[in-house]
Order: sequence, then structure tokens, then C-alpha cells
Amino acid sequence: MAISFDSLPVAIVLWLIVYVADYYLTLYGRQLWLQNAKDLMTFQGSYELNPYYQRDVDANKRVSRRFILMLVFGIMWMILMWGATHYMNISQVFPAAVGFLILMEVVVLSTHVQNIRLFKLAGITGAVEGHISYARWVSMDGSAWKFGYWGVVFLVVALMMSNWFFAGGALSCLYEFVRFRSFARRLQVQTKPVGSPSP
Repeated sequence: MAISFDSLPVAIVLWLIVYVADYYLTLYGRQLWLQNAKDLMTFQGSYELNPYYQRDVDANKRVSRRFILMLVFGIMWMILMWGATHYMNISQVFPAAVGFLILMEVVVLSTHVQNIRLFKLAGITGAVEGHISYARWVSMDGSAWKFGYWGVVFLVVALMMSNWFFAGGALSCLYEFVRFRSFARRLQVQTKPVGSPSP
């Protein structure tokens, strides 16, 4: 049975769930890292990779104006794409637009779950030992490739199922791959050696 996202209310509810979960799992993951893993794993720069949210995440803001703006933007995007679908009578537009937002967030949520589990384990004596420092560009590059391979998976599913929801997800993930790879390359050129103190 093909997966179809033609309902505007369903799409908005899904967006609210995944986006809110993304932000608050970021804060929770950072809290666990500070509590259990900061002395074991060092990340150059902010725990948050997306520059747009770094200031708010670093300040542990439970209510963020940037977060609210993007939450509203996502809702307005859904409404606009739903209207465009019906105005142009092109049924593929809306599910692709929904997939563009939702599936990218699913990839991000999977990273949060992985990090949270790791940082919880780091609090157990003897579970994680030693120390490792990640240059900023390494973190960016790792995120880029995660988006990249999920983008390919979504693209394959989209082609096999002729499904525009997964096509939208593939597009957003591959876009994030290019964006984070570009960040990583720029940072690699100007980065300090791993372990150097941040300014």
C-alpha cells in the first residue's frame, strides 16, 4: 500500500511532533553530554551543529524565539504547498513538500536517539574510557554523510514506489548533505588542531 500524505491537518501534526522533539532532544542530549561525557568527548565549538540554533542551545533556552519562528514557518510552508497543490491541480506537490520537512527531521531524530543512548552509557563507570576530541569539521562531515546515505535510501524508495513523499525527503537530505559538506570543507581549511582551546 502506497504511503500518501494528502491531509493538511495530519501533515501539520506530524511537523509539530518531529520539530518539537528535535529541539528538546537536542537540549536533553546536550545536558547528558555535559553531565556524563564532557570529560570523555570534546566537540570544538557548540554542541549544536546548525548555526541558526547554536546560541539558544548553548544557553539551554527552553523557549526559543528562533525555534518558534521555524515552527510557524513549517506550518505556513505546509499551508502554502497544500494551497499550491490544489490551485495548480498537481497532486504530487503537497506530499513532496511534507516529505521534504518530515523525513529530514526523522534523520535528525535518529541521531539524537543514538547520542542520548551513548551519553547515558557514558555515565556508567567503566563503560567509556579515555578521551577523544572532534574537530568541528569532523562533526560536520559526519552529519553530512548521514544525510547523504539517508537521502539515497529515500531516493531509492521513492523510485521503487513512485512516491513523492520519499522524493521530498530525498531532496531535503541530499541538500543537507551538500550544505554540511560545504561547511566541513571550509572549516577544515581554517580549523585549529584537535584539542586546541576554542576562542
